[in-house]
Amino acid sequence: SEQIRKCVRFYSMKNYNEDIPHPVLFNPWKHHINFIKKEINNAFAGNVDRLRNGLVLIGGSVTDLYTGSLTPLQISKHIIKELKFFGRLGRDSYFKWIGETRDAYQTIEIPDLSRWTLRIGDDKERYVHIHTGRYSPLSVRLKALTLKTAISVLVWVKLNGGSPYDVTAVNKARKYFINEPPVKSLSTNYGLGRIIKMLGDD
Repeated sequence: SEQIRKCVRFYSMKNYNEDIPHPVLFNPWKHHINFIKKEINNAFAGNVDRLRNGLVLIGGSVTDLYTGSLTPLQISKHIIKELKFFGRLGRDSYFKWIGETRDAYQTIEIPDLSRWTLRIGDDKERYVHIHTGRYSPLSVRLKALTLKTAISVLVWVKLNGGSPYDVTAVNKARKYFINEPPVKSLSTNYGLGRIIKMLGDD
């Protein structure tokens, strides 16, 4: 069921928050490009199961991917510092602050000028759930399936050879890693091609 899938994603995400200070909950698979680049390299080394688990965490809608240089740890520390300064870090004060808006979220800007959306997390200990802000500086907005496809094909061609811009390779990767139907074409400068280029840059 969808509820079971949500629980699996939730507990899987906690595995990627071991180095993130409480009370922040952060999904780097959806929101952090440099984290994803490192995970692609892990998959190159043969850790394919970890890759598949990570792809599940990207979900199925749209996402905003942070492209700046700060690490997930640095981002979390900046947000904690801001919340602490304004007396909003405690659970009760944080919940009250989030509840002041109609849509139950607030936005914080950190020193690199990127903006972060804060919501209430499902974890009692990690209740500050952060997302890259919509159309924030140092971010790109894209479909989740586009991101998952780009990751998949980059790993596929490293393991099997070929070009990540080759439609045949793209479709083999989509089938093998995420069990999605084939695409007919792609541009190297837009959409999927653009994200492949971004993730493939060292």
